[in-house]
Amino acid sequence: MPFNGSGTYSAPASSWNPAVDNTDIDANDWIALLADLTTALSTCVLKDGTQTPTANIPMGGFKFTGLAAGSASGNSLRYEQVNGVVTTAGDTLYASGAGALARLAVGAAKTRLAVNSGATAPEWVADTQNTVVTAAGDLLQASGSGVLARLAIGALGTRLHSTGSAAEWQGTWFKIVSNTRVMHAANGTVAYTGAGFTPKAAILIGGRDSVSGTVSMGFTDGTLSGCISIVTAFASMYFAANTLVFDEGGGATQAAVFSAWGSDGMSLTWTKNGAPSGNTQTFQILYIR
Repeated sequence: MPFNGSGTYSAPASSWNPAVDNTDIDANDWIALLADLTTALSTCVLKDGTQTPTANIPMGGFKFTGLAAGSASGNSLRYEQVNGVVTTAGDTLYASGAGALARLAVGAAKTRLAVNSGATAPEWVADTQNTVVTAAGDLLQASGSGVLARLAIGALGTRLHSTGSAAEWQGTWFKIVSNTRVMHAANGTVAYTGAGFTPKAAILIGGRDSVSGTVSMGFTDGTLSGCISIVTAFASMYFAANTLVFDEGGGATQAAVFSAWGSDGMSLTWTKNGAPSGNTQTFQILYIR
C-alpha cells in the first residue's frame, strides 16, 4: 500500500527495506518496490495540472492562496470577489450580468427593495405607504390605479362608509327633525332640512291629539313609499301609497308624496283635498343615512 489513510507513504518491507550491508537483493523485491512507488506517485496532485483529484480534499483548516479570479461557471472565487464587493453592513449582492456580482448599498431608513424601471436590477425606493399615512389610525385607500391615498382617522363614533368611489367616515346615521304642516296650505313642494347628511330612507310620524282626529305614519326609501292614516274622529284607519296623509274627515286632507333627497334632508310634495281647517299638524322625520 503506497499511502496509509493519513496520506503517509511507507515503502514495502523487503530485501531492500530495510537495507542491510552485504545482503543479496532479490529481483522480485526490486520490482515490487518500483510498482509501489509508481502507484504512490500516480496518486499525487501535480503542480502542472496534469492530475485530477478523484475525491474531496480536506484542507485541514488551511487556505488556497494565490488563486486567479474566477471567471466562469465551476471556477473558484477569490475572497475579494465576494467579500470585496460588499463594503458596508447591510449591503446586498446581486448579479449585474452573467457571472458578475455587484453591490447594492444598504438603503436609507424605511425604504423598501424593488425592481428598477428597466427590470434589470434591484433598487431601494421610498416606502410610499409610510409617507402617505401621517397619524395613528390613518387608513390607506386607492385614489386611482396604483395610487395610494390617505384616509385620516375618523372622529369618535363615526363609521366607515363607501360613497361608491371611495371610503369615508360618516358620523350620525340617524337624525330626527320636527316639522309642521298647516292643513289649509296650498299645494306645493316643500324642502325639509336639518338631517346633516343626504338620507337614504326616512320614517315619518305625526298628527294632532285625539281631539283633532288625525294621525299618520309613513315611510319612504325614495322608490317605495307608504303610510297608515288614522282618523280617530271617525274611528277609521286606512293605508295609502303616500308618504303622509293627514285626514280631518269629510274628504278634507293634506297628502304628501316623496319628491327628492337633499344634502340636508328631503322634499315632499303636498296636495290639499276638500276644505281642511287651519289646524297645524306636527310631524317628525327620522332620517336614515
